[in-house]
Amino acid sequence: MKINFDKINYFENNVYHQSAGGIVFYISKKSLKVALLKLVDNGWTILKGHLKKSETAFQCALREIKEELGVKQNLNLINRIGTDNYKFKLPNDKRNHFKKVEIFLFTLDQEVPLKPQYKEKFVKAKWFSVDEARKKIFPSIFIESRFFEINGKVIKGNEIDKKILLEARRMVVNFYNSPKLSIPRKKIYIQGKVRLEGSVELSGSKHAVIPIIISSLLTKEEIILKNVPRIRDVFILCECLKILGGRVIFDNNMLFIKMTRCKNVGLPSHLIKQMRGTLLFLPALLIRKGFVKLYAVKGDPIGKCPVSNYTEVLIKMGASIKIDNREFIKATAKKFFSAKIILNEKKPSPGATKSILIVAVTTPGQTIIINASRLPEVVDFIRFLKTLGAKISGEGTEKIIINGVKLLHGGKFEIPPDRIELVTIITAVGATNGKVIIKNAVPLLTLIKPEFKKFLEAGIRFSYKNNNLTAEGNKKIKGIFIETDIYPQFNTDSQPILAPLLCIAKGKSMIKERMFEKRFEYAKELIKMGANIKFNNNQSVLIKGHSQLHGTDVEAKDIRGAAALVIAGLIAHGITGIKNSYWLDRGYDNFDLKLIMLGAKIWRK
Repeated sequence: MKINFDKINYFENNVYHQSAGGIVFYISKKSLKVALLKLVDNGWTILKGHLKKSETAFQCALREIKEELGVKQNLNLINRIGTDNYKFKLPNDKRNHFKKVEIFLFTLDQEVPLKPQYKEKFVKAKWFSVDEARKKIFPSIFIESRFFEINGKVIKGNEIDKKILLEARRMVVNFYNSPKLSIPRKKIYIQGKVRLEGSVELSGSKHAVIPIIISSLLTKEEIILKNVPRIRDVFILCECLKILGGRVIFDNNMLFIKMTRCKNVGLPSHLIKQMRGTLLFLPALLIRKGFVKLYAVKGDPIGKCPVSNYTEVLIKMGASIKIDNREFIKATAKKFFSAKIILNEKKPSPGATKSILIVAVTTPGQTIIINASRLPEVVDFIRFLKTLGAKISGEGTEKIIINGVKLLHGGKFEIPPDRIELVTIITAVGATNGKVIIKNAVPLLTLIKPEFKKFLEAGIRFSYKNNNLTAEGNKKIKGIFIETDIYPQFNTDSQPILAPLLCIAKGKSMIKERMFEKRFEYAKELIKMGANIKFNNNQSVLIKGHSQLHGTDVEAKDIRGAAALVIAGLIAHGITGIKNSYWLDRGYDNFDLKLIMLGAKIWRK
């Protein structure tokens, strides 16, 4: 039986995200997932067929797979990973078509609004004994944080391996994060006064992965990226590449991209305008197609980010660019030329540096960038380009030299951990007086030296074992002075994140912002929660410590502001509701779920 891949894709992209539990299996030649889900508002929904009498969901999944493959004999189990992942060996005559079949069981621990006809059954379920639950509750249904049924056995929630549970939750989040890219309106709710404890792993860097994904347009060969964060920005870029005709497969944290062809189509403005980094499509498409029409992203909620940062350097290298009615950029480039380009010494633009790199790597001759951005993510981008065959020297310094090559080839690259996520987790631990092991974080400390110095000054304690960093809070956090500036000084992305910590510190603190004029929008929301903050012309804020924060409704207005409000919610009395949760999803991979695994009480509604 031939699989209708289009139908499977369509079903995956319309999975109802408030599933109470269920089973996912996928047939993995192209890593396309087929879902068998319990949809609480619609009853049982299965792609094909339905449950037969006395058949479990697991048995149903096996039967469905065999029917799809046209296999009569039993599938042989190759191995089992944890309690929720099975791999099956396929018959010889089917191996050319499908590499493997995997079955996942997953559960979700958020409250799900149930219709009256379901509610009574679910509420009563938590009082059942284990044996009664097995008989009455369908496999894999999550029951009020009390029982999970995994592989036919009902287990109490606190007895499940936390790693397995995190992976299970991630499966569900991946479904509702990946498909529809319209902006969701859900709120995040946080029950305050918790102490974070446990261990956590950092996800791949948001700022590193964006230019890397876009620059896959520079080669027709396959790009394989590891440790890719599952954030909205990545899903937006993947959708853009699909629209352009690319083959894009995002499987867990592995991203496979092959841009063998590139269509002459425009990218939808509703995708482009959601993130400033999409302006890098401008140099990438000029190299690939010679012309481009792109929505002119007007900046960021935190302040100005002129389009000219990207366009002026391209004009110097041979592009012709016009902006129609301040809405769309129209650009052409018959031929690019190597050049010596001097950027603003006081504010070296990362966007300008990356734009030059994208064009220069395949432009004949030698291009030199003076006053280049020294950001670690720019260095990571150069490392990636080198794996494709680019000839670049001087990364991490103010002078970068690029010798153009004729073609770039494919390659593999691992996205490094996110240093701003590290700052966020340390701050959350310090604010809640917790103790958390952050895995493989020690190598990142050289990239956050100013922040780490301020953490020590505030009283957060650290210890090391191998590459793992243990952060431990302190009941007597001290006030500090922060001033942002270009790398390697204190990062502007880090200052909103530390603000909630300073609200409960002993004494006064001051934050001075030198990079963006609207960085302190988050402070207005902290004031609603009881913070004592005074403004000085949006250039600095004075924070008086010992504030008793209380839960209330607040609104996230940018990525790091959203993270700051989450941390404030963790230390506030009562429940904090944060509007515009998509800001958090733009910059953090399952961050609320990571906090849940550390003991936080967070849910979405």
